[in-house]
Amino acid sequence: MSPGTLLTAVSSLLAAGGPESSYLELANAAESLTDMIGWASGPVDPGGKLDDKLALMQQELRTRYDVSADTALATLHDALGGLREAVITHDQDLDGNASGAPSDEDEGN
Repeated sequence: MSPGTLLTAVSSLLAAGGPESSYLELANAAESLTDMIGWASGPVDPGGKLDDKLALMQQELRTRYDVSADTALATLHDALGGLREAVITHDQDLDGNASGAPSDEDEGN
C-alpha cells in the first residue's frame, strides 16, 4: 500500500466508520510502510503535505478515542504517528546528506 492509498483508506474509514478490524488492518499497513520508508531513494514528503494530512488524521483519531476509548483507534493513531516520524527522519537525513553532513556510514557507525 502506498502512502496515498493509506491516506485515502483512513479518510474513508473515518468518514464512514467501520469495524475494529478495519482500523487494525490500516494500522498494520501503516506499520509496513514505516518499515519501508528507509528504502526510498529520495524525499518522501518534501513539501510536508503528507505530514499535515497524517497529523489531521491523528487528531481526529485522538478526538474519537477520547469519546469512545476504543483501542483500535489508539492503535491506528500510534501507527500513523510512527509513519510520520519515519518520514520526517528519512527526509531530514537525506537533506543533511545533501548538504554535506556526514552520515552514520561516513562516521563508521
